[in-house]
Amino acid sequence: MPDFSTITIETDIFIRPFLQQDSGWSDCNCLWANLCGWQRKYQYAYAILNNNTLVIRETTGTQSRFLFPQQNITHELFLSFPSLSPNGITLFSCSKSFVNTLTQLSALYPQIKIASISHDGSWDDYIYNTSNLSQLTGKRYQPKRNHINKFKTTFPNFNIEPLEESDFESCLILAENWMKEELAKHPDSEAQNLKDELEYIRYSLQHFHRLDLEGLTLKVGKELVAFCFGAPLNNSTFNTCIEKASSQFPGSYIVINQAMAQRVADRFMFINREEDLGLEGLRHAKQSYYPCKMTEKYEVELSY
Repeated sequence: MPDFSTITIETDIFIRPFLQQDSGWSDCNCLWANLCGWQRKYQYAYAILNNNTLVIRETTGTQSRFLFPQQNITHELFLSFPSLSPNGITLFSCSKSFVNTLTQLSALYPQIKIASISHDGSWDDYIYNTSNLSQLTGKRYQPKRNHINKFKTTFPNFNIEPLEESDFESCLILAENWMKEELAKHPDSEAQNLKDELEYIRYSLQHFHRLDLEGLTLKVGKELVAFCFGAPLNNSTFNTCIEKASSQFPGSYIVINQAMAQRVADRFMFINREEDLGLEGLRHAKQSYYPCKMTEKYEVELSY
């Protein structure tokens, strides 16, 4: 079995060269900032196979799943799966083409069988044309423009600035207040997920520059009312990791979303705004921006 090492921010020199290879696969799970930021929840570890293939192991409780960020699979790699997990293996965040290749290889090597293929749309990523989010032109975006205009009229002393270290404390306070509001609305079963997200935000701000994050703040006067941050996912796609806004300033989410798109518009054709997690409100919000495509992610269980 290959030796797996825990992912830490210091392991970037080993992992990031593989993540930066633009395979055309736009998956937020393959973002370096997310692998580091969610490490405590998912216990991410990595191994490099044959000096050219990165595999990520995710562990929750006693269950482990495996991710191949490059979405490349050879005959040799397929036959090595028993060495990664001797009692069968679960692969997650698989592209459709990756699944098709697995199916073809299983037909060639029947000692490794496909036990199941599943797809949960809650984990698909929403991909948008950056130009659409930055310009908000056309009839379908009229409600967004109305909200932005109302915000600007109601709060004329607003300003949008790059997210700096001096803002980190205010961002955390806003995020903590957001979490308290969400805890009051959601059942107890969601409490841990909300706390995990707050910890992700805290870690990301602590290591902001090392993770190659960039972001914006929205302030009314001197009060921070919204912030967002993200990082390049590949040469064509920027990944928005976090957007948080105060409920006391209606329209602030839409204002900062457009501002972030405008910030990256000259560098990235697409923006990945990650999954909706099956949350109806989040799904409606993401769909209201009209994604140009979805990153459909499959889970495959193999037995042998």
